[in-house]
Amino acid sequence: MASHRAGKRGFNRLLAITTGLSLVVHFLLALQLEAVYRSRDLTFIDLTLQDASEPKVRSIPRPRVRTKAPEVKDVRKVSISERRVPQIRMDPTENRLEAAVTADAGEVRVPTVPSTAGISGVKVSDWVPPLGVSEYVTKQDYMDMVRLKIESRKKYPESAVARRVEGRVKIRFTLTPEGKVAGVEILQSSGHEDLDRAASWAVTAAAPFPPAPANLFAGNLVMEVTLVFQLT
Repeated sequence: MASHRAGKRGFNRLLAITTGLSLVVHFLLALQLEAVYRSRDLTFIDLTLQDASEPKVRSIPRPRVRTKAPEVKDVRKVSISERRVPQIRMDPTENRLEAAVTADAGEVRVPTVPSTAGISGVKVSDWVPPLGVSEYVTKQDYMDMVRLKIESRKKYPESAVARRVEGRVKIRFTLTPEGKVAGVEILQSSGHEDLDRAASWAVTAAAPFPPAPANLFAGNLVMEVTLVFQLT
């Protein structure tokens, strides 16, 4: 009886040990599987739905409708009659002059020149044309002449051409009644020294100008001219 109890106790102890080992092994396996599933990355697939009920249609341009060129019919020929110019007989100029001299008894009349013997103290060089005979009718006419003459003396500096430099120079100067230039000064520089020098040289090189009409200007005339240097 005592041996039977001892055997039963041994069996229970073995069963308890086996059950404990089984639980430990299962617990370790569960931890290992959980670590494996956690290490894997989740992959997502993005799906979009499109309406494919109506497929895209490619637009093809229609060719131009070319109209047929009209047929060219035969052109009717027009007959042009030639007109003859009547010939007129004309005597040579020498014959006509000779006939005129013969008709006048060989004498050729020379128009008479009025004598200046009765006019004293008057020289031809001192004669001044009247107001209506003046070449410059207005002040603007004379000033335009001055500007054109200055433009004709303008020369583009070679140094500025090589550097492809452009600019505008505004110059003021005084014009005497005799047509001389004085007091040349630059009011607005182009920013380039060679262009400024060329503009000043053009004003001085254009002088002297024709005397200013006394009936239009009294005393000295102050002018301002803008010279443009532009490459073409």
